[in-house]
Amino acid sequence: MWRNGGWKTKVFTGWTLNPSLSIASGLPHTAMLGGSYGSSNTSGVRTSYRAEATGTSIFGGGSPYFNEAAFETPPTGQYGNAGVDTIPGLPSFSLNAAMNRTWRFGETRKNLQVRLSANNALNHVQITGFGTTFGTSTFGLPTAASGTRTVSLMMRFSF
Repeated sequence: MWRNGGWKTKVFTGWTLNPSLSIASGLPHTAMLGGSYGSSNTSGVRTSYRAEATGTSIFGGGSPYFNEAAFETPPTGQYGNAGVDTIPGLPSFSLNAAMNRTWRFGETRKNLQVRLSANNALNHVQITGFGTTFGTSTFGLPTAASGTRTVSLMMRFSF
């Protein structure tokens, strides 16, 4: 189809595709105490405390992010023993892409550039945060999500 020349060849050839793939592991989280659990004994140094580890595995359970049964309220008068950064973070995957084409008008310096860019090109919404504060209504639930796909079209005429 492109070999015969004509308007199809001029419009559909010469495009460049610039994909950008980003894959990252998630940042770990710490199970903290919230509400009346965490504010009973505040010192000048720290106003929130860690939850108590039950010894149950952090993986599994009813939540898709971590096992909520792995944490509980510490005994009265004691600090929680849950380790720092024991809840694994969520990995992220992002594909951004741009298509670019420049048409030159004869032997002059005049040209037209068209660029089509897409962030989150696959439109894959990802959970970016979940509740890790024990005793709150969001414990173990998603609290933030990535944005949906955005597409922009840019045209530039240079002379």
